[in-house]
Amino acid sequence: MKTRPGECPSSIPVRLDECSAACDKDGDCPGAEKCCTAGCSRLCVSPVTLDKRLLPVPEGISVQERKRKRSAVVRWVMKRLSKSHMATNSNLYIIQWRWGTRREEASMTPWQTIIVKNKMYAILKHLLMPGRYYIFRVAAVNQYGSLGFSLPSAPFKLSKEVKAPSAPKNLTVESLVYDDTLLKWVPKISWLPPSSDLPIKDYQLSWWKSSMEFANAYEERSGRQLPEALVGRRSAEDEDYSNIDESIEKSLRSSTIIPSHATRTQLLDGLEPERIYMVELFATVDSTEGELRGEPSVIFIKTNSTNMLNDAESVRYDVKIEKKEEKAPSASKISSTTTKVPETSTTTSLISSIIPNMEIIMTEEELDEPRFDLDIRTPYFENGKLKTSISWIDSSSCSPTKSVFAVRLTPRKCEKSETKLMTVTQCVASIENLDFDCEYEVEVDDVNTRKIVSRAFFRTFPCESTPSTEPLPCSGNIQSSPRCRVLSQTRAVCEWPVSEDPTVIGYRTILSSPISSSKIGVASTHSPKMEFEDLLPGVDYRFRLQPVTNKGLSPPVDVEFSTRLRTDKENPKRLDKYPILELPLESGSSKIGFSLSSLLILFFFRI
Repeated sequence: MKTRPGECPSSIPVRLDECSAACDKDGDCPGAEKCCTAGCSRLCVSPVTLDKRLLPVPEGISVQERKRKRSAVVRWVMKRLSKSHMATNSNLYIIQWRWGTRREEASMTPWQTIIVKNKMYAILKHLLMPGRYYIFRVAAVNQYGSLGFSLPSAPFKLSKEVKAPSAPKNLTVESLVYDDTLLKWVPKISWLPPSSDLPIKDYQLSWWKSSMEFANAYEERSGRQLPEALVGRRSAEDEDYSNIDESIEKSLRSSTIIPSHATRTQLLDGLEPERIYMVELFATVDSTEGELRGEPSVIFIKTNSTNMLNDAESVRYDVKIEKKEEKAPSASKISSTTTKVPETSTTTSLISSIIPNMEIIMTEEELDEPRFDLDIRTPYFENGKLKTSISWIDSSSCSPTKSVFAVRLTPRKCEKSETKLMTVTQCVASIENLDFDCEYEVEVDDVNTRKIVSRAFFRTFPCESTPSTEPLPCSGNIQSSPRCRVLSQTRAVCEWPVSEDPTVIGYRTILSSPISSSKIGVASTHSPKMEFEDLLPGVDYRFRLQPVTNKGLSPPVDVEFSTRLRTDKENPKRLDKYPILELPLESGSSKIGFSLSSLLILFFFRI
């Protein structure tokens, strides 16, 4: 309630030489206290001269388990009820709870309202979970207000025993990349959280060398065959696998602890080539009986030899796109693959960089060659960014011979229109910093053969519909992303809308760039903007905004801007003022590294 019943005391003891602001309104005070003024201070104090029409505070809160093991009934007593109290049907009772895995209140969650009743009892069905201690409190409310909540009940716990978490679901290897530094394969593993009565404490991931014989026997025992394509997976149930693999090299067994909020990780230590590894993942929870270990999920990973494609050596260079006007077909929402762009005999695509003679051309004969659809993952939100990944593994351009691919991303129906280009040496590319509810065209070109591998369209979902493993900025503390405006090559201002969430007490900002130290700032809720001066000209910056609540930091949102001056259309930047260097056609040539390095040095000095 914004205004609580009762009046402030006429005299409040307070030091006259100090001013404090413990509250701004009655709702800022705990229980039934009011926010009262004393001198130059505002304090929370108990009211006087209470309205006799208010309902008394409930007493004797009791909790009793019902025959059904996951339900209970909460009762309370209302003493000193007058006839006027009973003559109305507007009496309501608000029930709140706190819970934790221990009896101590200090370790329990904050108070939460769970139900409102008009009777002096409440039946809780399908709300209570085994292995948790609950305490309850009740407040009586009528049209005149409330005197606050009762004293809490004694801790209550269901008699039903808590179950260990199930096995993590859909344990999968997302990617397997060869690291030239470690000389090992580094897999990226993902999963979905298991079913659990209690909050997940953490995940424990273990992996060790195994053998094909054991893998086949293991899969045969579980009723399935190990797939020939790299990975076989199985969710283990009701078995103990600690001693099942006699071929485990115990001294080489590796383990790591993963936070409970994570659903993917990388084995950064790497896996040796041409080996078979057994990987086990299970969740742990804290219960009243101690730590419980969940059922494990198991997969086998078969690593290949080192002569496969990898993107450990991505080479980046600037490319300008010049193409004829063509209408892009409208794209619908997609999950994994996209529809190929219709092609005609007049389609021509040229990609020219700061090397004018480096271009990719589709000839009449090449138009008749088979084209491959891009496999595009559904865009998802992770670590404050909207991401996706694309692959063209089925393409004939994806071969053991090392190739360089140029991936060009062009916004079609978006607020931004800046084309991005990246290069990879594997048939997979990860794309980040996408915009919500936006249509993109993505084109993959083989730089070595100067041919287009594929072109496709995809669309990102609106913010509210985007898959995410963390709170989205659209439904959290920030309703929309911040916007940064470049005032000059050395000045910029970033602004954002004020959150309506009352728990937000400020904002933390970080401005970073690849060549300078980060600038950390704090902004209040009354001034939602940050101005930056003394920026470096011609540099790409990343601005991170992170709301600060009374419970801690919220998920951040990142935006990028550049202090590079954009040239007018009437005076376009000419590329022929840079020296033309002839590059060898073979990507494996020993001269290409020196040529690219020399070219980039000349390019930056001319700027």
